[in-house]
Amino acid sequence: MPSQAKAAAKQAVSGKSVGRPPGKRAGLTLARILEVASAYHPRDLTMQKLASDLGVDPKSLNYHVGSLKNLLQILANGVFNDLFSSAKLSTLSWQEACRTYARAITTAAIKTGPLIAHIDFESPQAKSSFAATDILMGQLIDSGFSDEQAARAIALLSNICF
Repeated sequence: MPSQAKAAAKQAVSGKSVGRPPGKRAGLTLARILEVASAYHPRDLTMQKLASDLGVDPKSLNYHVGSLKNLLQILANGVFNDLFSSAKLSTLSWQEACRTYARAITTAAIKTGPLIAHIDFESPQAKSSFAATDILMGQLIDSGFSDEQAARAIALLSNICF
């Protein structure tokens, strides 16, 4: 009996859908997973719900994202990085760069919303958001701040705004 016929017979007996026929690729990508997952509030997201929405086996999700914790970190870091790393500081005075940095980090934190608890600043993905911090650090040092003073100024801005 061909595999599609077996699947149809199994569905008729069980009354349940058996998913895509054997040999047909799911077409699952990380981008698609993130697109569907981003529609959920973090507290409502489960791998089972997401797999169901995507029409795939939960094991497929584990292959792409590893775990729910990893998925939430990827979502959170992505939203935060997209917003924060877009801050354009290099052509500004150090004073305006500080204001822009503060606005950018505040906006990113607010728009990241409940995912903010899942940001992992140690992940390779999160490190791209530090470009704005590096630029600001350079501007402060170029303006006469010592390394320590520049680091303290950035820590102050980050702690106040985040």
